[in-house]
Amino acid sequence: MPKGLKLPYTGIFLLFTGIFLLSRAIGLWDQFPFLYNTESFLLISSILFLLFYLLSGRRQGYLVTGLILLSLSSTIFLPGKVSFPPFLAETLFFHLLSLAFILVFLIHTRTLKDKNKRNWPFYPAILLFGTGVLIYLLDTEILPVTFLQRFDILWPLALISVGFYLVINYLARRGS
Repeated sequence: MPKGLKLPYTGIFLLFTGIFLLSRAIGLWDQFPFLYNTESFLLISSILFLLFYLLSGRRQGYLVTGLILLSLSSTIFLPGKVSFPPFLAETLFFHLLSLAFILVFLIHTRTLKDKNKRNWPFYPAILLFGTGVLIYLLDTEILPVTFLQRFDILWPLALISVGFYLVINYLARRGS
C-alpha cells in the first residue's frame, strides 16, 4: 500500500473546480479578471495536482496530470509574455508537453529499478517533440506537403515495425 495521506483527491479537485466555476457564474471574479482566466485556472489546477502528488506518497498519475496542466497553462500564458523564435512559437504546445514527460522522468521514474517502468516517459516525449518538428517543417514548407501523401504507406510500415518489435521482445522475455 502506498504511503501518503489518504484523501479523496479527485473529490477535492472537483470541489475546487465547481467552486471556481460557480464563483465566475455569479460574478465574484468580475473585479479581478486577471485571476479568472484559462491560464490561471490551469495553473492553480496544476499546483493542486502537484500537491496531491506530494501528499499521496508520490503517485505518478497526479504528477503526470499536474505537469500536463502546467504545460497547457504555459502554452496559453507564455506567447503573450515572451517572444519566441518562429520554430518554437508555432509548436510550443507540443514541445511543452514533451518537456512535461521529460520532467516526469526526472522527478519520478528515473529512480525506479525496472527499466520499462523507468523509461516510459521518453516515448510520449519523443512522439510529441517529433510531432512539433514535423508541424514546423510542414508549416515552413521545408518539408513539402506532398510528404503527407506518403503516410498511406509509411503509417502501416511504422505499425508493422513497432508490432514486430513488441512481439519479438515478448518472445525474448518469455524464453529467458
